[in-house]
Amino acid sequence: MGIVPGVVKAEIVEEYTDGFLRRMEIGGQVIIEKITLTPEVQVLFTRVDSPGNEGFIANTLSKLDGKDILTFTGAVNFAGTKPDSAEEKEAGKKMDEGYAEAMQNVIARARENA
Repeated sequence: MGIVPGVVKAEIVEEYTDGFLRRMEIGGQVIIEKITLTPEVQVLFTRVDSPGNEGFIANTLSKLDGKDILTFTGAVNFAGTKPDSAEEKEAGKKMDEGYAEAMQNVIARARENA
């Protein structure tokens, strides 16, 4: 099971002490992300060398009343769309839906590995 819907290919192209560089294909686009790992706190995906698709996504772990919380935060551009256009809003809606599914996939994967 993949985590993020629509990803057709993903590969690690370089490794760092605190993460790695990933090249992925999603929705007909190639996106390169520097992924920075802060164990037990956050995974930060910073888009690099991806003209028109700049931005970041942060997956942050926290606790509230003793329960684990996974929060997705992001700010990204959508290549080929103009700010505040119908196309940008539709791309944002699709991304929101994809990340809602991704969150369910993360939870399912965690339960499988528990």
